[in-house]
Amino acid sequence: MRWNSLLSVALVWLGFVALSFLLSPTSQANRHVTPLTPSTISTPTQSANPPKITKAVMQKKTLLVEGENFVDGAKLYVNGAKVKVFNDELTPTTKLVVNKANKRLPREEVVSLEVQTPDGQTSETFGFFTGLILTYQSTLANQNVLLQVGQKFVLYFNDPRIIWTAYLPPGNSYPIIEALDNLDDTIPDAQGLYIARQKGYAPCVMLAFPVEGPPFSHLVNLTVIE
Repeated sequence: MRWNSLLSVALVWLGFVALSFLLSPTSQANRHVTPLTPSTISTPTQSANPPKITKAVMQKKTLLVEGENFVDGAKLYVNGAKVKVFNDELTPTTKLVVNKANKRLPREEVVSLEVQTPDGQTSETFGFFTGLILTYQSTLANQNVLLQVGQKFVLYFNDPRIIWTAYLPPGNSYPIIEALDNLDDTIPDAQGLYIARQKGYAPCVMLAFPVEGPPFSHLVNLTVIE
């Protein structure tokens, strides 16, 4: 009797274990599986230093775009369209070069420039005029600026220590130089976009109001020829 009782207890216990295993297959199958947590999932990260355009200038037929974080393989977009560009050999991270820019860019128009790095980071839009840009430095010593009828130009006297204002004397019945746009939204700090309407002489007086010091004036001699 004693052995029969022990055998019965053993059979009941084995049946209970087997039933528990059959009723919970998921927990048994997943006992050795490590669940994924957010810390185990890797995602691509971007650099904290996006590209930035600080200056653009035309040198004869070449466009030079200067700025920061121009990594190797950076792309340049003009009005949303990609143009052929390469990093400068001496300063590859701060200067991009566009050869034959006079053929790749629209003539005498305000365009938007953007630089994009290979990881997809894009600079803020930078406004640039593809024609003649007159600055304080380029009009020193009362130089005479020759323009042709119909030619457009931008006055860009930019100095953080000086507020510049352009004054063009009005013409008799038809202006020699006419303002087209103030460019506030596209080229900050530029005094405006102008066009030469007819032949003649038009002195442009640039009034300067420094943060420190008295106001002064700077004369830009504009002569329009046919």
